[in-house]
Amino acid sequence: MLGSLIPDSVTGLDFAPTALFTVLALDAVRDLRGDAPTLVLAVLSALAVTVGLHLWHRDALPSILGGTATHVNLASTLFAR
Repeated sequence: MLGSLIPDSVTGLDFAPTALFTVLALDAVRDLRGDAPTLVLAVLSALAVTVGLHLWHRDALPSILGGTATHVNLASTLFAR
């Protein structure tokens, strides 16, 4: 919405969404320093699901959705504080 206000002549903003999510992820990880082993296990499990789904279907959308769902489920149930 607000991005449409930026003129087309402005270049170099392609990295902005990636940078935003990187900063948000680093901030979230910094808040969970004491829970590093459970965080790593949840992330590795979600990564394994994402890679497995991508190797099986060769489609990014189910892979991303499956990995995200796995991580959210593990983080909110098994690894909840």
